Amino acid sequence: MLSLEAKTTDRMIIKYKESKTLSSNAITSLTYRMKQTTASPIAIKTIKTNLSHANIIKISIAGKKPNLSQMKSLAKELTARSDVEYAEPDYIMKPLRVPDDSDYLLQHWHYRDSSGGANLEGAWDITVGSDSDVIAVIDTGVLPHTELISKTLSGYDFITDIEMANDDDGRDNNATDSGDWCYDGDACYDNADDFTHSSWHGTHVAGTIAAQSNNNEGMTGINWNAKILPIRVLGKGGGYVSDIADAMLWAAGIHVDGVADNQNPAKVLNLSLGGDGSCSQTYMDAIKQINATGAIIVIASGNSNTNASNSNPGNCPNIITVGAVSEDGSRANYSNYGTTIDISAPGGDENKDTLIYSTLDSGKTTPNYDNSYMHYEGTSMATPHIAGIASLIASSDILPYATYAQVNYILQETARSFPTGTDNDCNTNICGAGIVDATAALEYASSHKLAKYSDKVYQEKDKYIYTFETQEDKVDSASSWFINQEMLTSNLIDDEQNTSYEIKLNNIDLYDISFRWGVDSEESFDYLIFTASGKTIFAKSGEEVGTYEASQVLVADSGLDLDWTYMKDGALKEGEDFAWIDDVKIATYTKESSFSFSKNDIGKIIIITNSGFEPLSIQNPSLSDATNFTLENECIEALNFQESCILRVKYIGSFNEKHTTQLDYTTNDTQAHYVEKFFNNGVFNYNVSIINYLLF
Repeated sequence: MLSLEAKTTDRMIIKYKESKTLSSNAITSLTYRMKQTTASPIAIKTIKTNLSHANIIKISIAGKKPNLSQMKSLAKELTARSDVEYAEPDYIMKPLRVPDDSDYLLQHWHYRDSSGGANLEGAWDITVGSDSDVIAVIDTGVLPHTELISKTLSGYDFITDIEMANDDDGRDNNATDSGDWCYDGDACYDNADDFTHSSWHGTHVAGTIAAQSNNNEGMTGINWNAKILPIRVLGKGGGYVSDIADAMLWAAGIHVDGVADNQNPAKVLNLSLGGDGSCSQTYMDAIKQINATGAIIVIASGNSNTNASNSNPGNCPNIITVGAVSEDGSRANYSNYGTTIDISAPGGDENKDTLIYSTLDSGKTTPNYDNSYMHYEGTSMATPHIAGIASLIASSDILPYATYAQVNYILQETARSFPTGTDNDCNTNICGAGIVDATAALEYASSHKLAKYSDKVYQEKDKYIYTFETQEDKVDSASSWFINQEMLTSNLIDDEQNTSYEIKLNNIDLYDISFRWGVDSEESFDYLIFTASGKTIFAKSGEEVGTYEASQVLVADSGLDLDWTYMKDGALKEGEDFAWIDDVKIATYTKESSFSFSKNDIGKIIIITNSGFEPLSIQNPSLSDATNFTLENECIEALNFQESCILRVKYIGSFNEKHTTQLDYTTNDTQAHYVEKFFNNGVFNYNVSIINYLLF
């Protein structure tokens, strides 16, 4: 079993209250101040800027790595500074596994309904997931295993330390596992006792979550259709908190300086890693931002057979912390325990010949790329069971808007009771709410879907009334959004209620959208959720207001559904709350239109009618043949709602000749032109109705 003890580190995370980077003067000042805490020479080197306003520095005292006591003392001194928000050692995290035994026969007990199994077979009758489900595996990286290669997205390597990375480079977009072996003579960061072969840990974790399934070969992943987002943070000797926190943010779609933005944000983040100590402020800052996106973080409790309250980041708030059980439902002999744990899942037990089977590689150091499989045990193996089941609950056809708090509630509410009479009984005080039951969880989730509701829009020239009523699904009584002089507001809704407002956009190429929003609710439990065609854009809770903007978003021919859902989950804070949105705008873009005319269309006119809410203007009308045609343009002023204007084309050429011209004009409309040709008093007319979607 790998040690989780944070023996020492020579890196420090410093988050300043204002300045983002350390200047040379700041380094000099910092060095001088830190010298006051020790009689030995001290040196400081800037490693990188991490997160928002935070820096990573490397410290040596008398030319050597500081011990843990010195680092804690230095962190305390730095935190006391008026310009520092916090400082803390940049500890090294480890993959949480214990030694494997490759002689065990293939077993799938952990998917079935055994005492300690996850009971997945009934869940798969409800859903096998969606190809839009994305689960981030934040680990050692993932190999191109035949069971994973078609399921793996382009990820990222966040390891900054070259020696630890073991791939001769720093951060880059290659998340392939290059091996984490540690042999005698390797610089394995004070872990010289841990002589190990490469673990291919991330590949094993990824296989449990989403290996190729139902293909008559190999193994089965929990989410048959999901995509894996591989993110490498662990190398030789483990990985630093600062790198892991950056990786977590990036996985959820949050910008990280110096890294290209993630185009495939994950709904679920799996972290089968950890170390000793309390939850660091760096982790807490990252988790808070990730919770706001609606992503779900699942973390292993640790393999030290000790109280999980001392194992981070599994002891951090607002995540799902996982303990491990054996096939008979007993607490696995290595699993951490205590009230920190939310739920238990199958993690295997070498002492009982019941391990977890998944994808791996046989290479002892570098990969052999032989598409092999192996049995492992650990809370690292239990955690992907929960991550996979969480992704099924939050899948697009079940509860795509579900937050971590809701998923955790479902997992705990539907968990099986721990069996008694084993050699190491669990109970709810030490192993969480129970053993995960995927079938019960999916049955509950599918019967408590957050419904999506289409609005009815009644248009009047000077007044627009929008009615949005919920249905009976999970709502005690109908709740509607209403418009007043300032904003579109949801009715006050009570616990276990939700209400939604939806706009449908059809056949638009590009659009810009913006709106203001506000929410008054219990933080991390009750949410205003904004989605685009089922994809969560953000989820906001607490008492907060803000503005959302997106530019030049491509909309396919199938259109786009924009949905705002406000929901309360009934946890902790009771009573009615509400949310609001205001100034919802789908901005204009330039659209060119043209019509052809011939001499037979004498007196033809184009009538432009604005059927939308936004003022409409016509720019730069022109004729391709100005010799035989002239244009009279009455469309000088911008058109308001239902106003019209005329473009008249006159033919001035000879009647003995055939002439054709084309009228080109540009409008600032946001939707298609609806053209109707009609005959009226001897004149052919083209009535062009332009629909705009600017609301409020």
